[in-house]
Amino acid sequence: IEDNNIGFALRIHGSDTLDKLRVAGDFHQDSTKSYALFLDNDRLIIGNERWTLSEDNYIRFGSKGLYFNNFKLNNNTQALSIVSAETDNGSIKAKFDRFELGSLSQIIETDTQFIRGVMDGFVEFRNLKKTPAFVSDLTIKNAAFQQTPIGDIALKADNLTASKYMAQLTLSGNKNDVHVIGSYTAAGATNALDFKVDITRLNLNTIEPFTAGQLRRTKGYITGDLKVTGKATQPVVVGDVYFKDAGFNLAYINNYLRLKDEHIAIDGKGVYFRQFTILDSLGQKATVAGAVYTSDFKKMRFDANVSTNNFTVMNTTIKDNPLFFGHVLLNSDISIKGTEVLPIVDVDAKLLDGTNISVVLPSAKISTDRGEGVVMLIDSEQVMTNDVNVDSLMIGQLKGIKLKANLEITPRTTLKLIVDKSSGDSLVIRGEGRLSFAMNESGNQNLTGTYYINSGAYKATFQKVVKRQLTIAPGGYITFNGNPTDAVVDITAVYTVKTPPADLLSTELASSTSGERNVYKKPMIFKVLMRMKGELLKPEISFKLDMNEADQNAFGGTVYSKINSLNNDPSELNKQVFALIILNKFIPAGIGTAGEGDGYATAATNMARNSLNQVLTDQLNALSGRYIKWVDLSVGINSNDEYTTAGVNQGTQVSVGVKKSFFKERLSVQVGTSVNVQNNNGEVKGTDANSLTGDIVVEYKINSDGSLRFKAFRENQYEGLIDGSLYKTGVGVVISKDYDSEKEIFRKKTAEEKALEKEQELRDKEEAAAAKAERIKAREERKVERAARKAAKKAGVEYVPPVPAEPVE
Repeated sequence: IEDNNIGFALRIHGSDTLDKLRVAGDFHQDSTKSYALFLDNDRLIIGNERWTLSEDNYIRFGSKGLYFNNFKLNNNTQALSIVSAETDNGSIKAKFDRFELGSLSQIIETDTQFIRGVMDGFVEFRNLKKTPAFVSDLTIKNAAFQQTPIGDIALKADNLTASKYMAQLTLSGNKNDVHVIGSYTAAGATNALDFKVDITRLNLNTIEPFTAGQLRRTKGYITGDLKVTGKATQPVVVGDVYFKDAGFNLAYINNYLRLKDEHIAIDGKGVYFRQFTILDSLGQKATVAGAVYTSDFKKMRFDANVSTNNFTVMNTTIKDNPLFFGHVLLNSDISIKGTEVLPIVDVDAKLLDGTNISVVLPSAKISTDRGEGVVMLIDSEQVMTNDVNVDSLMIGQLKGIKLKANLEITPRTTLKLIVDKSSGDSLVIRGEGRLSFAMNESGNQNLTGTYYINSGAYKATFQKVVKRQLTIAPGGYITFNGNPTDAVVDITAVYTVKTPPADLLSTELASSTSGERNVYKKPMIFKVLMRMKGELLKPEISFKLDMNEADQNAFGGTVYSKINSLNNDPSELNKQVFALIILNKFIPAGIGTAGEGDGYATAATNMARNSLNQVLTDQLNALSGRYIKWVDLSVGINSNDEYTTAGVNQGTQVSVGVKKSFFKERLSVQVGTSVNVQNNNGEVKGTDANSLTGDIVVEYKINSDGSLRFKAFRENQYEGLIDGSLYKTGVGVVISKDYDSEKEIFRKKTAEEKALEKEQELRDKEEAAAAKAERIKAREERKVERAARKAAKKAGVEYVPPVPAEPVE
């Protein structure tokens, strides 16, 4: 940039390094204060092909208007020329000669062709200085959009008559035949619109690429004629539209729908459906009858009925919708009344045999407290506003909906709740019942009825290794009494285990002979009953052990008597429930270490110890978080077993860490240590100052969100029997990024995302400033209190704290 002149060069290329666009030139200001743009003919490449341009080309604009001088692009047989009349601001004419639209389209394309076609014709702008007018005559041969053929397009338009725009559009080829002709008169004319649309044939596959993937595998065509008159803000549409042997897959519900020979009538008063029949993929019917009364397509009055008979409403998988999917068969009778401001919907529906619905519980929407079982539900209105892009016009019009629905559920309807998509934890139930749901215009919801559970199962995965299935016992139910979240639940799940009762009776058999104990090593069937009862959001969970009725008298009833005794001892009961579900066997009472007793301390002992490590760690961490403030305290317990030719080397290691953050949590320092507390013989080792080998980790967030961090560490880590404990020291940079597909890893942030981050940073600063002000205020209050206490003590009187001011309502 110098002397009022800018030299520039631009290159755009794809992943294959081929040039999509290469252009260079200069931009300058002349003595008349006009600006001129010149393109260099020697460095012009479009679509990896060399284009030629006149040497004396330039585009001038400024106070004297717009002027194109000899701007003519050529490439073999295709050309584009833009020329002006001899005087500035006279007329400009752009002429296309076999111009490939793909030459420009491929500049912005990635993997899919955007638009193709060969354009001929011209667009001319006349009398730009006084009363501007235009006239155009363009044709596009073999037009295609997103690799879907459309046909040939011809457009003629002009406004040679003052305030009146004439247009004539024709679509032909690819078995399409559509004609649109008419005019638009500006300057407040009563009948500004006067268009006639003649649809001899419009194939649905021509429309498919413009639906953003919502319509797939289309077939058939549309025919009809429409006349559009009235004002642009209040059009009057009259005509008929017919669907002929039409079919399409509606992506949202993944169901193939067919319209054999259906008709929609439109006049100046509304849109009419006269027994409009939709067939699903199995030929079952959904019928729409009635009308939507409107004269301007803004204010509407509904009077329609929708009925279905064994109709497939949804046939989706998790690929179609990650939150809910399945196969839904429905009988229904739906009445739609009211207006666009308050629709009134009355539904009477029945879910049919063969229906199965799966719902994924997203971790971002639901969180649970393992101790209390509390489920956090977020506001549905907030979800709608944040997660769904709702048209602002509709938000302004729609004031609510008045809905009443009666739903009958048949016994062979399956409901599946996917609790954890990564591990596969899920609840599958079958049942029956009748539920009534109502919602008024204020959004208040009321759900009543009882859902009776006939069968089901809960599939659970522990640490992605141990997989168990609990069977839901018949007779359970969920009762709704108003608010959908105020339900009452009573469900019992059963886990069946076949295991010997010897470990359960270890205390009773302690003085028995080996032969007597062997009798109790015969496997028997035991049942773990988990009962969930009470409020749906905070149920009471209890356990119970049971046996088959035929086995209750085995061994003279000794085993069953022990089971009943356990049911009255919650502490011992919970331990055995854990052992049966995780280990599939009982844990002996008073079990010792390896090598003790008569072989009871086997591999099951080690499994129990290792499995309980995490439970114990969680409890210690919960206590530290409750009673130790200002720092983060973490406690860990690790047990290691290594098998060698000399035997089993066992060790238990306790790790303790303290973490403190500084500078608004940008810098964190973590100091910890690991201590061996058990040797190979199960003896607790003594520790002194020399055995405490410290670990330290320093981490700094380079950016505010912590996705880029610097880390330095020195750690002592046990690396096995041969290497033993090793010191590791290092530094590094950590980059963290969330993504759903690999393409998103290097995607640049959009302007909207940057704006949201900016807003979040401002909010963080405001919250930090408010917190700082509160700390300063509290510090000053403490100073005043200390001074008052000191003065009272000096005066020999009792200090009386001031009464806090009543909060202002």
